[in-house]
Amino acid sequence: MNINDLNLETYGQNMQHFLLLLRSEVEEISRQFESDPGSLENLDRYLLTVNSFYYRSFHETFWPVYKKDVKEEINQLLSLKVQEDLLKKHIAAIIKRNANLFNQVKNVSARLQDLKQQIMEQRLSFTDEIDRQVLELIYGFKEIRSKFLELDDFMNCLSEISSGLASFQGQARSQMLIMGANSLCSVNSEDPSYYQLLKQQGQIFKLIQKCASDESIIPERISKIRSLLLSSTIDWPGEEFRDFYEVQIRSASLHYTELMMLNLQVQDYPRLKEIILEFSEFFEIWLDFLDLIISYISRPGFHLIPELYQLNLKNPGYLKELYYDVSSTRKHIEQVGEDMDNTQDIDFIYFSSQMQNILEFSAPLYKTIAHESPVTEITLLTARFQQVSCAFSIMDSRLKILIEEYRHMSSIIAHCEDLLTRLDSEIELLSNIKNDLERLLAPRNIARVWKDLDIRITHIPLIRGLPLADEYLYLLDKYHINTRIAGGTDNTILHEEGDIFIIRVEDESSEEIPYMIIGKKG
Repeated sequence: MNINDLNLETYGQNMQHFLLLLRSEVEEISRQFESDPGSLENLDRYLLTVNSFYYRSFHETFWPVYKKDVKEEINQLLSLKVQEDLLKKHIAAIIKRNANLFNQVKNVSARLQDLKQQIMEQRLSFTDEIDRQVLELIYGFKEIRSKFLELDDFMNCLSEISSGLASFQGQARSQMLIMGANSLCSVNSEDPSYYQLLKQQGQIFKLIQKCASDESIIPERISKIRSLLLSSTIDWPGEEFRDFYEVQIRSASLHYTELMMLNLQVQDYPRLKEIILEFSEFFEIWLDFLDLIISYISRPGFHLIPELYQLNLKNPGYLKELYYDVSSTRKHIEQVGEDMDNTQDIDFIYFSSQMQNILEFSAPLYKTIAHESPVTEITLLTARFQQVSCAFSIMDSRLKILIEEYRHMSSIIAHCEDLLTRLDSEIELLSNIKNDLERLLAPRNIARVWKDLDIRITHIPLIRGLPLADEYLYLLDKYHINTRIAGGTDNTILHEEGDIFIIRVEDESSEEIPYMIIGKKG
């Protein structure tokens, strides 16, 4: 407190009032001594009276009032000083609380940002998991599609062979096929000796046909036929097939040539014609059989000719109906496959429902087919249907798991999206609060509110990975800030939960120091 703090005008007014009062009192006393102004005794009494009045008036009238006013003024000023000090501390505390609130908002906002980043990463991982499920769906379907393509091609081959066998009618042809088919089970379907055999047998058949139309060279042709039948230049594709040929074809053909020679010698031409015709019909059936074998020799179902022929005899229309079922299923699968091939972004829900439709119809059907007695009579066919049925069963189980996983992942992703939306709202709100607090703590705005006070605020932003400025390193020891040995630049900020604020209000000073970790070189 100083002289400028006192209310001097009040004291001046009190003094002026006192002087006026003295003047009036002195004048009154003077009038009492006007009768004998030249008397010295009277003058002495006058001066004594006046001096007594001054002394008494000063001590009894002016001084008590003056002392009271001064005391009240001083007490008031002292009270104001105390209030001013309290106000300074209060202002500093308010600023520090706002700085602390700023740090809390910054810290919570940073944590929410970290949480948002984690949720976004989790969402991406769940999205990747859905992509994996889509790929599982695609390649599971492609596996079924591939197996059905193989089954359909195999069934198509069997259907063609079966149609060819069905055209091989007649008792003689049937007997030829039954006996010859069983001898083909173990032969090599890629053996080229079939063509050599067919060429030789075709030459024999031509000679037999000529015998029926030209009698003048019959003996020579019969001898040539016998020579070709007895020739051993053919490298047979299989022993069983060679035995079949020697027993069923060559021996019968040689018998026909002997009958031809015998009837030629006895000149029984009508009987000779009959024998040549029978021989020609027999050999034509044999050549048709060879043509049939060579037509299907490269097909996957070549070795199934015996089983297929027996199946045609027992169930003439079964294979055709079976192929119709396979073709219908494959057509449905191909429609879904074409949609999938032409779609860039696979819709899991749509295509999983399409696969469910296929499985609901096909899985029970092919499980039944795989155990039907006509199918089980053909081993390779049974194995293929069992493979398809097993693939359907595996795909059904896998699809159920994928659908459940997809629903779970979709639910989690939807929940993540909801959380991210909420977090964005909260982060935006905190950002607005942080900006408001930052404006509130700005020195210019503080100065506008408290114009008569010297208030200074130093805001020191802390950024992870950057070093703390040298002029603020004294704070590390002052506030026992945590340090940790780390590489890189010394005094690097490793962790922070806000910013540093240095607050000065007149002669009051304080700091707002957030929790932080500073890196030190080892």
